[in-house]
Amino acid sequence: MLDDATLLARPEEAIDRDASVAADVNHCGSGTASEALQVASTAPGEVRPRILYVLSTKQGGTPQTNRDLMSALGGHAECFVLHSNASSLSLAFFDGEVLVELESRTLPSPIEALPHRSGLYDEWVMEWLLRHAIELVHVRHIAWHSLGLIDAAKMLGLPVIFSFHDFYAVCPTVKLLDENNVHCGGRCTATPGDCIPELWEPSALAPLKNASIYRWRDMFEDMLSRCDAFVTTSVRAKALLESSFPFLASRQFSIIPHGRDFAEMNCQTAALAEGEPLRLLVPGGISIAKGGKFLEELARNTRPETLEIHVLGTVAEEISLPRHVHVHGPYLREEVVSRIAAIRPHLGAVLSIWPETYCHTLTELWAAGVPVVAFDIGAVGERIEESGAGWLVPMSVEAMLDFLHRLRSQPEEWGQVNARLAAWQQLARREHTCRVMGDAYLDLYESLLPALR
Repeated sequence: MLDDATLLARPEEAIDRDASVAADVNHCGSGTASEALQVASTAPGEVRPRILYVLSTKQGGTPQTNRDLMSALGGHAECFVLHSNASSLSLAFFDGEVLVELESRTLPSPIEALPHRSGLYDEWVMEWLLRHAIELVHVRHIAWHSLGLIDAAKMLGLPVIFSFHDFYAVCPTVKLLDENNVHCGGRCTATPGDCIPELWEPSALAPLKNASIYRWRDMFEDMLSRCDAFVTTSVRAKALLESSFPFLASRQFSIIPHGRDFAEMNCQTAALAEGEPLRLLVPGGISIAKGGKFLEELARNTRPETLEIHVLGTVAEEISLPRHVHVHGPYLREEVVSRIAAIRPHLGAVLSIWPETYCHTLTELWAAGVPVVAFDIGAVGERIEESGAGWLVPMSVEAMLDFLHRLRSQPEEWGQVNARLAAWQQLARREHTCRVMGDAYLDLYESLLPALR
């Protein structure tokens, strides 16, 4: 509540909730608050709740999916984004198309991996939460942010939702791969080497394995316990997270898959002609975690006249592919279906050796009408098993070669999988869109923020 003696000052600093209200409030100049409120109350439009999304990186799948979500929310909420790179932080407003920066500050001392906190960061963020009237905080990724962000929000009485797009909260390796690239499931393996954090310098957490990981897990469990609700994108990811943080099993924890809108879907896979090499397409940024070493070995154990391997995306420096592998380079998100169609693959492959929580490249291959072979791990295995739009093989080159050889001689099995893929495309057009994703998040937000109802 504002009393009649309160002056309306510096209105130009506000991000106004409605353009017509903005004009009238600015017209009031430095009049009393009651005068401004009287003018604003007669203006058309409605006040929309304000949601703050917390992100680390500005590029990649999570920021892009978050943009999809903000667009899907449309007129239901006003969306703000808080970024941090450990040294500087910025606040931006999403105007429906682009992010408009409102605030930015640089910390005199960067946030460190341990204790993952900064009192000055917390002070500045609390100031921004108040200044911009944020009503709900949704943490999409908390790397390089202060964990005190949650405390600041709770001190202001704000609900906090925490999303898990990877396993950063479980371990700073993010993907739960040990020093030998063996998936640990959140429990340190017995080998003597040390694991490497993905988003921090190794020295910041050394030694990590069977050492500072315990402090990491404790501080994240403490932070997560203060949040009001949780989200991830697959059943298997939820189960792994609950095995690391058992208290999550009794908390509000939603599974909301990523929505995706495609201007077009290609509905027909290229047919394999007699004597033609099998064209295998591997999309995305090919790193060790994405199966780069597996692909390297597979390519060295096949002849190009029988298996023609294509990579649509980038290849990490540590991956050395034979010259006969066709690398097509990076692609724009909106052109992925047409780029895949131009290669005319018979089969796609997702070779991740860590349990991805969703996998956009799997969605892109299916949208292009390409069945997929993968390992039965994480959300990739879960989604293929559920849809039947591909095959799951053991994680070995020998098993993959046996599968590829068998598949060539079984066109009826290929036809059955393609039929299931067509059924997935029909379902995706109805139930896996950005609008459906946005509606699911709105339901979650409404459970915590009555103003959205």
